[in-house]
Amino acid sequence: MEKIKEEIALEKQKVEQDLGREVITALDLDYDQLNKKEMKDLATQFKSFYDSLDQQSFDNNEDGLKTNATN
Repeated sequence: MEKIKEEIALEKQKVEQDLGREVITALDLDYDQLNKKEMKDLATQFKSFYDSLDQQSFDNNEDGLKTNATN
């Protein structure tokens, strides 16, 4: 069981690193120049953006339900 937990932790770390690498590449960031605060600020901005997309999706879905209910 302990070995499985370690494998899951390693896989999670790999996914996090790959995601970070993809974001850095997509945004053409100079990661050598990023400090911890800038990384944290970027993460906060990504979360806010992601949350707004999630909320828009919810709002659009909710509007669709209202429209369908009145038709």
